[in-house]
Amino acid sequence: MANDVLVEVSDTAMMNPDLGQAVSQETRSMMVKEKAELKEKIRKKVEESKMKDQSCEEILVDYTRIMEDCVIRNRCSALENWDFRDIRFKQCREKVLQRQFDLLEIRMDSLESRMEKN
Repeated sequence: MANDVLVEVSDTAMMNPDLGQAVSQETRSMMVKEKAELKEKIRKKVEESKMKDQSCEEILVDYTRIMEDCVIRNRCSALENWDFRDIRFKQCREKVLQRQFDLLEIRMDSLESRMEKN
């Protein structure tokens, strides 16, 4: 929050000559540098969150594929290759359960609406 204010102040000071004169060139350079560093930190955080989501999606796909193998092809030996203690699985478990719950709610809503129509 303080960095946002600093960025706005530095932009205003550089655009308005009267205010800009009160701020030394060194201070302006420092503000510009801090603004660039802040933008870079934000960019990195966004990239990290995208990577986490992407890897979680891959884990969900693997998990789904293995479970389908077990049910459809009756190959429960496929589960032996899946380490449920894997830290990535633990991190995604909540997300998996939430998605399953969301899908269940959608199905229930759909079923209720069909029952109301009949």
